[in-house]
Amino acid sequence: MKNPINVDFEDLEWQPHPTIPGIEIKLFQNTSDFSPVDVMIARVAQHGEIPWHVHETNTEITYVLQGSGILYGAEDEKHEVVSATPMDAGGTVVVPPGLWHSVENTGDGDLLIFASHTP
Repeated sequence: MKNPINVDFEDLEWQPHPTIPGIEIKLFQNTSDFSPVDVMIARVAQHGEIPWHVHETNTEITYVLQGSGILYGAEDEKHEVVSATPMDAGGTVVVPPGLWHSVENTGDGDLLIFASHTP
């Protein structure tokens, strides 16, 4: 029988994001026992950003825990902005597969984002 897993993000250490310099994460990843979904909290420092990237097959669902920012969207790797979505504490933004996107921290402190990536 499989049992639920209780994850307390307060118990997880901040670690450098494996591919994005300057971004720290607390990562909980379901792999073999559950669906191939990753769940994390990302910390973007004041005036920091998550650079342009794309998830070809995954939907990204973000919930802003703290701070504010803007999620920019683009149709391709040329990064010509086609959308600018405000991100504020308590709000959720859903990024569809194939949308190039970046995040700018526009607040007065750290931007904390709870994010999951699902196929």
